[in-house]
Amino acid sequence: MLDAATLRTPKVRRAYQYWLSKSVGGRLPSRSDIKPRELVDLLDQLFLVEVTPEPLTFTFRLVGTKLTKWAGLEYTGLAFSARTVAPNWEDVFDTFCRVVKTRLPRRDGQRAPWANKEFYWIEQMVAPLSNDGKSVDMLFGAIEVLKQGMERTPFDRLTARERDILLLLVAGKPNKVIALKLSIGERTVEAHRSQIMIKMKAGSLAELIRLALAAGVKLHPDSGS
Repeated sequence: MLDAATLRTPKVRRAYQYWLSKSVGGRLPSRSDIKPRELVDLLDQLFLVEVTPEPLTFTFRLVGTKLTKWAGLEYTGLAFSARTVAPNWEDVFDTFCRVVKTRLPRRDGQRAPWANKEFYWIEQMVAPLSNDGKSVDMLFGAIEVLKQGMERTPFDRLTARERDILLLLVAGKPNKVIALKLSIGERTVEAHRSQIMIKMKAGSLAELIRLALAAGVKLHPDSGS
């Protein structure tokens, strides 16, 4: 489970804590558990995304007014899948897929996906919702634009895919196993691994793991299996 202490901005942290308060006994909250009247001071930075399977598609159903202002465009109603996702939304798509697959909340620090606003650096929290308690049918999230000086750690520079690979490297998984777990080729893993080493400024795998642990990187429950 995501550690609230890793969330660096107050509103994103409070949104996650709100989701946690609705997750009783390990049960995923449903859309009906999310009460706007309980989130008045957070609503402008929240979003809700509908999840449709086969093919996996994400549709924004609610986008806070501050998010719309930052993006410079109304994203309510925007839908995207693996076939239609734009290049600047690939990290978002990967993050959403990961939350659906693991049924666990996730925090990311990344460049904003909004057109012509990629110079923004954001903190994003995405958490799963489920009406039947089993399948994830909606996502609940919050975004904050990070202030100058808070922007990036080496780990934050990694894409969502690179972070997934790093978690598996920290768990001691070889490239072949990582490729199988993420359904990608070994050469793709090698290419991502090289980029991770550069971005983390690591000269060896041992140094990379040390830097990752020092940055507070923690394993997802399924990373070690």
